[in-house]
Order: sequence, then structure tokens, then C-alpha cells
Amino acid sequence: MKKLIMILVSLCAVFTISAKDLEVAVGAGDRFLAKQNPQVAIWLEDTNGAFVKTLYVSNNGADTKTLLPVFTSVAKNNTKVDAETTSTPKGGFNFFISIPDDAVYIMKAEVNAIGDYNKNYTKSTTGTSGQPSVVYSGEVRGDFPVEEVNLLPYGVGDAKGANGKVSEDLTKLTTAQQIFKAFSIVAVKEE
Repeated sequence: MKKLIMILVSLCAVFTISAKDLEVAVGAGDRFLAKQNPQVAIWLEDTNGAFVKTLYVSNNGADTKTLLPVFTSVAKNNTKVDAETTSTPKGGFNFFISIPDDAVYIMKAEVNAIGDYNKNYTKSTTGTSGQPSVVYSGEVRGDFPVEEVNLLPYGVGDAKGANGKVSEDLTKLTTAQQIFKAFSIVAVKEE
């Protein structure tokens, strides 16, 4: 009898774990140009900074290690996409994910465009990449206590893709922060 009760309690615990469905919406910015083939990767990390999973990666045939050095470094060989992979988007896009109600993650996004030069990042100093990737971040909770979470820029990757370190100096960027205007996460309303 004790064994049966333990099994029933275990089954109830398994079935009471629920997940929150979230919509991730990425809005094209004023400097979004499909001809520049912007690259974007979106992933989850735990609150200690450990990689959890890849949610989205655009694939335009460009060198991801050079254009998205932070994502490449963090994900290592774990680039299997759990939500979506597409060719380079032609504008804004969205996708859906589910996370456990009791989970707390840091969602990150890294964005870069080939040839997005400015006076600080010229072709002679960076090769084909131009300005470094912009890295965005925001906390996403399974209990989703707010109406919307927006990922905010917090740093840049290496302009030549030499390493996965993030520099918090955004002052030398110009158009790189305008490729995408928003990374928003909202809870899907239950019907």
C-alpha cells in the first residue's frame, strides 16, 4: 500500500509541473537591411551564466564564429536549435517557447551585420565584419510576473570574432544598435 501511495504522489508531482508559453517578438529596426545579411542568435542561460539551449539562429552562410562570437563561445557545440532556425530574416519575426513555471533564465540575443562600418570600425581595422556584434539580455521567469520583458543591449562582442568576451563599451557603436529595434517576450494568454 505504501508503495502505491508513493507512486501516486510521484505521478501527481510530475503532472503538476507546468510550463509557460511565451512569444518572442523581434522587431526590425531603422537600419535593418536584408542585403547586409544580419545574423542573429537567441539563447537561454541559467542565472549563473551557464548555457541552457539555443532558441533561434539565422543562417545566411556567413561565418557565425566571426559575426556572433559570444554565442559561438557560450554555445560551443550545443547549437542544436530548440525553437527555430531560418535563413536571414527579411524583417521582424516571432517564435514561441515554453519554459517551466518555476524556471528563471537569462535570455540573450546577439546581432551583427556584415559590412556595417563606422569611423571606429573600418574595413581596414575589422575586415568584412564592421561594427562588433551587439549583445542583448533580459531575465525571463516561468511565473512571468510582468506584462512584457524587453532585452536590452549590454555589450559588444569582439569586432574580429577573436574571442567570446563581452565588452560593456557601447559608445563606439552607431548603426549596429539599430538593426533590430526590439526583442520582446510576452506570455501567451491562456484561453
